[in-house]
Amino acid sequence: METSRGDAAVPTPPSPLLVPPAERETLRRLRSGTKGELLVALPRGWAAGRAVRPGESLLLTPLGDGRLLITCPNPPGPKARFDLRLALTEPAEHGFRRLVAAYLSGASEFVLRAEPGQVRQILPEFLRRTSHLEVLKESGREEIIRDVSEGHPPSFPFLLRRMFQMVMERQRLAGEALAGGRTDPVVERDDDDVDRLAWLIQRRLLQELKAHLGADTSGAGVSFGLPYFAAARALERVADHAIRLSEAVSRLPSGTLPARFRSSLVQLHRQTLVSLGEAQDLLEDPDPDRANGLIDATEAIRVGRYALLDRLLGHREIGRLPESCLVPLALILESIDRTAAYVTDLAEIAMDWSAERMLSAPTVPDVPAPPAIYTPTPKKNQRRKEKS
Repeated sequence: METSRGDAAVPTPPSPLLVPPAERETLRRLRSGTKGELLVALPRGWAAGRAVRPGESLLLTPLGDGRLLITCPNPPGPKARFDLRLALTEPAEHGFRRLVAAYLSGASEFVLRAEPGQVRQILPEFLRRTSHLEVLKESGREEIIRDVSEGHPPSFPFLLRRMFQMVMERQRLAGEALAGGRTDPVVERDDDDVDRLAWLIQRRLLQELKAHLGADTSGAGVSFGLPYFAAARALERVADHAIRLSEAVSRLPSGTLPARFRSSLVQLHRQTLVSLGEAQDLLEDPDPDRANGLIDATEAIRVGRYALLDRLLGHREIGRLPESCLVPLALILESIDRTAAYVTDLAEIAMDWSAERMLSAPTVPDVPAPPAIYTPTPKKNQRRKEKS
């Protein structure tokens, strides 16, 4: 039997001398209870160290290997209230960054004490770029904000799938602008939506880690959210490059780029967009062979980018292009290249994920082959063989 109350459980300590007496394995006799139950006494030192008292409810979780995990449903976690007092001379941006850091770290309540002007610069932006936060108290100089998600936020797969949808749409709009259409302002205006989801994934990951640090001895609770966090960071960068691509296209003077070069840029970006879609499928169903294929495809895109750049720089009319065209063109190529690089990161995350799943899967123990049964040859048959 294993017990935990939010602290790291140690089912097999390296040495009994390194473990406090209250944490060491003890043998307990079972006693009969009502309705056929069996009762076991918790060690006094362990219960005292975790403030377990009579009448408190504990959660019993059967584990796959036959063990029973005892957990407190509401373990005393780290401090969830974040107090921020902003000095009069401190820039509001500094306070905003500190609030965001506390939000990402899992704080559930925020107290902001600042001058009214500073509050007006910080609070609306903070609420706009975060999720499930509401102002409980508003006095001009002291604001209290609390998480009202009620402990039921969207799942990791849902958040990542939604991020992919947003990022794919922004990249698609940037590709349309590159093909000759007008730059859509939604690409830049709604970028905060992507950041909001990325921040929520990071916040949820830290909350999950703190909640499962002592409850899941297999490590699955610790490692489950890591691929989502890594993928969210990569998608956040892909969304940023959709904005940069659109901005570079808007700065490109009309009619200054030869049609064949524009066509090559559009084709290169479309290949990147296809690879991004394949990365989404791969993260939903990790497969090492498909991941290797996607990495090879994105490497080919990056090689194509270098080849196109060399071809453009070697074009005999490059000197006739206005200087205002050269910088946007370089930025367009750089954004396509960086997007392909982040797709490679997503493929590597999927490959790592598939390996982690394989290592975490239960293994079937090897069953030794039955021993060979020695059957002596009858003496009569043995004499016949010798005569022959």
